[in-house]
Amino acid sequence: MPDKPHIVIVAKGSAAWLGGRQYTLNLLRALIAYRAGLDSYDVSVLFRGRDEAVSYEPLRPALRVCAEIETVLQDYTLATRVRWKFKRTFQGWINPRLDEPLLRLGTTFAYPISSATVPSADWIPDFQYLHYPDRTSAADIAARKLEFSNVVRHARRIVLSSENAECDCHAVFPQSVGHTTVLRFRVFAEPEWLAADPITTIRKYNLPGKFALVSNWFVPTKNHIFILDALAAVREAERQSMHVVFTGDIYDYRNPGFYNVFLNRIHTLGLQKQVSILGVIPKHDQIQLLRAATGYLQPSLFEGWNTGVEEAHLFGKRILLSDIPVHREQAPARATYFDPRNAGDLAGKLMEIFSAANPAENRAEIEQASFAHYSTLQREFARSFLDICGVHPPMLEPKPITLSHNVQTAMRYLILGRCTNDA
Repeated sequence: MPDKPHIVIVAKGSAAWLGGRQYTLNLLRALIAYRAGLDSYDVSVLFRGRDEAVSYEPLRPALRVCAEIETVLQDYTLATRVRWKFKRTFQGWINPRLDEPLLRLGTTFAYPISSATVPSADWIPDFQYLHYPDRTSAADIAARKLEFSNVVRHARRIVLSSENAECDCHAVFPQSVGHTTVLRFRVFAEPEWLAADPITTIRKYNLPGKFALVSNWFVPTKNHIFILDALAAVREAERQSMHVVFTGDIYDYRNPGFYNVFLNRIHTLGLQKQVSILGVIPKHDQIQLLRAATGYLQPSLFEGWNTGVEEAHLFGKRILLSDIPVHREQAPARATYFDPRNAGDLAGKLMEIFSAANPAENRAEIEQASFAHYSTLQREFARSFLDICGVHPPMLEPKPITLSHNVQTAMRYLILGRCTNDA
């Protein structure tokens, strides 16, 4: 047995699923930021694919192991296949190819995986296919059902990101009742995000000084076209001062024609001057646009627990949210809710947020106050996950953050998860 707990995170996400990548990164940051000392517990991450290494490299100094998962897995050979078959059939192992290296690493808890040999918990992000099956292919729905069924069948503990998702899980899988836990994830800022000037990024993309930001995948359930209808519902004279910037992947393999429908709608409604579509941009740039935005706009018909909303909450932004249960559950401090099927409702809220925008508003002060509030949520996130792991070490307390223009100071408090009053 190792001298201290060793938590191994098996990374989710990739360039094709940015939300999964951010989920993993923010979980790692939470475990690192509030760890009272290196003697409390070790944290490791196993990621999939060499291209993912760059995302985790900044965290490497604080991790025990930071490696591509294939480097710790044994190759498929006749001998390994026979051994793994024996362990599955006669010893009840679920995934011996993964469980063996986890045991060699001295893992005391692994996530998110299902294992009969290593203490662990698995994760179900959401049940979108249940609510919007017409937006998903039959093959995808079948794959999700099989994946989630296996999680419910094998996982020691099932983690959901919201009470809304937990209710869905209990409805679809009644046998999961009593075996689920809600873990509301929170987000963390990178040091360089605060060292940058958002105005530089605005100029880079040739954007106006006032705009609302939408950062989401272009799929029908994210309700992008509804925003266009809301803009068109605003009187032309008032609409001229409005602008909406869209970031996110423009291609949905399940609805390959959706983006063209979106473009056609822009031209049909004559909104070319009110809309900018940037596609997938560097995370650093997306955050700078968020910091500079008049407000963050989230019109989705369905979400699990949205990373963009959490980021807007972290930075203290005004947020216009579709009035769906999970958004009410997220409850960011400066949120205004609208009916996601009533374009006139959103039109009125857009007019309010743009007319109330104050260019002289002190962004640094708002961010500082928001960080101080949000740090309590970050610590609760770390504490909740450690409870799932069965680890109860001392943790750093959240403290008020004083922003500094000194880059090294900003890096210090963000990396360590501590406040600093250094000038």
